[in-house]
Amino acid sequence: MDKRMPSNNRLATLAAIALTGMLTLALTLGSLETANAQGQPPPFPQTISGKAYIGGSANLPVPNGYIITARVGDTYETQPAAVKNGSFVLNVAPPSANTGAEIKFYLGDIEANETDKWQADGNTRGLRLTFPQLPAPTPGPTVPPTVTPIPPPTPIPTNTPTIPTSTPTPTKAEPMTLVSGLVISQDGAPLPSDAKLTARIGEYKSEPGAISPTGEYFGLIIDPVDASMIGKDIEFYLGEYRSRTTVVFESGVVKRQQDIIFTGLPTPTPMPTATPEPTATPEPTQTPMPTATPEPTATPMPTATPMPTATPVPPTATPMPTATPMPTATPVPPTATPPPTAVPPSLPTRTPAPTATTEDDSGGCTSVGPVSLPAGVGSLALLLAPLGVLMALKTSSRRRR
Repeated sequence: MDKRMPSNNRLATLAAIALTGMLTLALTLGSLETANAQGQPPPFPQTISGKAYIGGSANLPVPNGYIITARVGDTYETQPAAVKNGSFVLNVAPPSANTGAEIKFYLGDIEANETDKWQADGNTRGLRLTFPQLPAPTPGPTVPPTVTPIPPPTPIPTNTPTIPTSTPTPTKAEPMTLVSGLVISQDGAPLPSDAKLTARIGEYKSEPGAISPTGEYFGLIIDPVDASMIGKDIEFYLGEYRSRTTVVFESGVVKRQQDIIFTGLPTPTPMPTATPEPTATPEPTQTPMPTATPEPTATPMPTATPMPTATPVPPTATPMPTATPMPTATPVPPTATPPPTAVPPSLPTRTPAPTATTEDDSGGCTSVGPVSLPAGVGSLALLLAPLGVLMALKTSSRRRR
């Protein structure tokens, strides 16, 4: 029993130490979260600067030393900013304001005529403020006069003339450059497509700056040269429309980002839809007319040459052939020789009679006129000659038998 007691005490001590450490860690983390939630600055504070005037007149700036503050809602107020040479600079950083919340400006307890919208973008915005009047001065405590003993007279030393050193007044202002920024239409109207952004100080007008399709401008240079323009307001114009934003002209200053707000821009009238022109029906291509073929010139027919008259030639008399006497048939005993194959005799080729140029009535083979006796006998002999040859052949063949 005595041996187990120290072990239990040791476990209880370790448990107490562990519990104490966990409680300490939880309290530390809770205090850090509370500190972060209460003291963490907004990620992108907004800077608002410009000129402050009394009664809206540009000739009565707010005197030096007056305090301007800005408020967002009922719970947030900026650090006070003292007016110097009519200008002010405020840093607006509400811890929980929504984008677009209204910002009001106060000169003491006098509210400005203008307001602005909270934008958590970290950019510097230019604004011109006008107040109806100056705030009433705050009466201070009454201080009893202090009795100052009168010192004995001090001998007046000899005055040594001192030449005051004059600060040279600049005679020429250096150009101020606005590198880029957004051109914003607060009313939501589109920016005019052909408008140019210019800056003006009194009678001075800058060269126009280019505006991209996304509403961003680049390289706006304000160079009035006149040193009397330093400290005056720069007003911006889109054509004839003046911006709500103004910026104080500072010699030689380069601003990387400066947004410019416009109100009251016109809404463009939509263009009516153009009626499409009807498509013209193409004219058919004309077929070219064939070129007329010239008629051929008639060739004159040659004059017919007269045929010469045929001179009649009397026909030559053909002599009649002398009749050959037939031989006497001698009987021959038949020979037992086989009879030869009969070969038909060749008929004599008939020679065509020459064509007479002119016919006469003396007769001929083809003549149908009267024929003389000698001519008829000759013709008959010629017709019977083949028969005679056949008969002679048959007779000779019989004799051979």
